[in-house]
Amino acid sequence: MDERTQTTSYKTTVIIKNNHNYDLSKVIIKDVIHTPIGATDNSPPGTTPPDDHTRQDRRIQVVLKNPALLGKAADGDVVQVFPRPTAFGVASGVPEPAFYEGKVKAISTQWSKLGLDGKGGEKEGKYEWLICGLKAGAEICLFSEWDAQAHGASWPGRWEEIKMPVME
Repeated sequence: MDERTQTTSYKTTVIIKNNHNYDLSKVIIKDVIHTPIGATDNSPPGTTPPDDHTRQDRRIQVVLKNPALLGKAADGDVVQVFPRPTAFGVASGVPEPAFYEGKVKAISTQWSKLGLDGKGGEKEGKYEWLICGLKAGAEICLFSEWDAQAHGASWPGRWEEIKMPVME
């Protein structure tokens, strides 16, 4: 068995600016962590092949670094980002609390709720930022960071990249 590992690191920054002259009580930003999809179907003969969202190659591991505590949360758990819980250590890419002071009341994150079809959430890397009390004229940044690790040099899969439209 080939023990080589290839790691690709990803970082995203989402910038939100409230251009209104009034505070926004609640803003939800939906995001997704890029996940690998196997290029070949290894389903046993006579079974229904999985769709693209469940055909995950087991040799690929996605390690969520930021938001740090989201990686340990279960579907449905809300993870507070700001104000930072006292047990929360400084993680890579996480701004100090002063970065958000006076701009927003609270920021939290959670895995997206599963749809009736069972899709979404941690299984598909879909999550949400929940922003409460974004002040008029305030601009904040939300950071995410993860590593995708492919184990073994002969992995035949591909990465699926989703382009997000820029909202003005």
